[in-house]
Amino acid sequence: VGVFAGIIIAYGVLYVFGQIITGFFNVDLSIVLGSFTFTALTLTTAFTAGLFITYNTILLASWRTSKLNIIRAIRDIPEPPRGLRTYTALSILGILLILVGIFLNQASFAAESAVMFLVAPSLIILGAGLILSRFLRNRFAFTITGLGLLVQWGVPQFSWTNPVIADYSFGPELFFAGGLVMVVGAIMVFMFNTDLIVRFLRIFYRVRRSLVPVFRISFSYPSNKKFRTTAAVAMFALVIFTVTTIAVIAAEQSAALTSLTEEFSGGYDLVVQTAPLTNLTETLSSNLDLAGKVEGIIPFKTVSVGVTDLTQNRSYGFPTVVGADPYALGPDNFFDTNRFSIVSYAPGYTSPKEVWDTVRSDQSKAVWSTSFISQTGPPQELPTPDPGDTLLLVSRNGTMTVEVVAVLNGVFFSGVVSTSDFVESRFGVNTGSLAFVSVPDGVDPTEVSVILRRDYLQLNLQTLVIPVLVSDFVEIGNSFLALFQGFLGLGLVVGIAGLGIIAIRSVVERRREIGMLRALGFRRSMVLAAFLLENSYIALIGIGIGVILGLNLGYAISQTGGADLPYVIPWLSIGEIVAIAYGLAMLATVGSAFRASKIPPAEALRYTE
Repeated sequence: VGVFAGIIIAYGVLYVFGQIITGFFNVDLSIVLGSFTFTALTLTTAFTAGLFITYNTILLASWRTSKLNIIRAIRDIPEPPRGLRTYTALSILGILLILVGIFLNQASFAAESAVMFLVAPSLIILGAGLILSRFLRNRFAFTITGLGLLVQWGVPQFSWTNPVIADYSFGPELFFAGGLVMVVGAIMVFMFNTDLIVRFLRIFYRVRRSLVPVFRISFSYPSNKKFRTTAAVAMFALVIFTVTTIAVIAAEQSAALTSLTEEFSGGYDLVVQTAPLTNLTETLSSNLDLAGKVEGIIPFKTVSVGVTDLTQNRSYGFPTVVGADPYALGPDNFFDTNRFSIVSYAPGYTSPKEVWDTVRSDQSKAVWSTSFISQTGPPQELPTPDPGDTLLLVSRNGTMTVEVVAVLNGVFFSGVVSTSDFVESRFGVNTGSLAFVSVPDGVDPTEVSVILRRDYLQLNLQTLVIPVLVSDFVEIGNSFLALFQGFLGLGLVVGIAGLGIIAIRSVVERRREIGMLRALGFRRSMVLAAFLLENSYIALIGIGIGVILGLNLGYAISQTGGADLPYVIPWLSIGEIVAIAYGLAMLATVGSAFRASKIPPAEALRYTE
């Protein structure tokens, strides 16, 4: 059943994914849905994995049951503390984890792997905690371990922004590993300090004497059944942590819209593409409908040439060479006004001004521009030469070589960037089909775009409104994040279902205890309140851990090199997450609490499971 349910859910996820893609790109939905496929091997693998996990869980539970003392089981007496042999075995395991951590640490330098470098200390901390449990009380040993894991991953300078991994490669797997380790650390701290949490909560219920017995009963069962309580809290914490992190990332992206627009626009508002023209500036300047609405016009002379990287012995096909007028004045001068970011410099260059001054004065020097904008699909990244490489340019008018002095994130155009004199003198081309347009403050670039497309239809003029384009990309990213949030909501359902099962089982196991409480004078409302508080305690602890760690990871992502995102806490989204999670958790357990409150005392005392 799980395998077939997974197929249906996967198709649903792909359908939503297709709706997002087709909403922004010229891609047919049927093509996206046509990529949906599964094989007998994938289904068998999924079924086998689920069966393996299930039977191992049953095996572990059976093994624990087989170790129970008969007399203790019958009389429901807690198991005695573990012996010295158990902690000796844990110490040996700790030594092995430390050795593995040291090996990963050394291997990370050669592999330049951020995941290996940061996971290694976590293994060492875990190993040290297991060894400490041989000599210290569990509370001290594992609380120190949990705090160590939280400090290592919770402080960005020790993990995400560690200077050692600045040049290392990593992807989402780093944040997945870090998040999982932080949740484990928080759960360890909670598991071995539940009594301290309960003592702290006494401050709030001591105000009214009638609440004291209710609170004591509601906290006693979770404190005695630590493993069951910890498992429920861990399920909640892991899902809420992930959902909160996604909510923070989405808020950060939305808040960074202005800075992203400035970064990607290069200081311009419109990208214009036309049929080849020689006088685009004069053509647009003479349009009375554009009077006062256009601040700068930067046309490029363009030509496609064959490009070969002689340094790397690699061909780049036939990219475009673009040349801007080095003598243009004011906002019409590309070399003085563009704010596109330079990714890397050739030796001897340290600033954009040095680069552009060199390109303007020396035709043997050029800049390579990279672009990820695609008119027909999602963003894509093309091969790029390194600064200092020598490029061979081949055209019908001959061949020549240029040195790459910098690599530019041109966003909207890729290829060689030089001057209009270079394009005309070397390739005999004095026309161009690309231009950037900037508008004054207070003018809507979308309005200018409409005028351009309306008045120059005969030139096959097309425009890209940069602020709108960047906004679309942010919206696409947020749509994908919302899709992941919805998918992770299934995990929240599983966690809530688990809490409901625990609540039902708790009522069955404590039926005699409930009868005794009723016989001692507990009213039905007090029994109901005790069970609701008990389940609230478990749910709110898990939600609290998840939210706090999710906010921490969101901050770490905003500080990670290259992210350049403002840290934003989406209070409304966080409130919705907490309210929905807590509300569903109470909805899943309130039925069991009502059943517990309605048990007649005499019947409960005679009850035998």
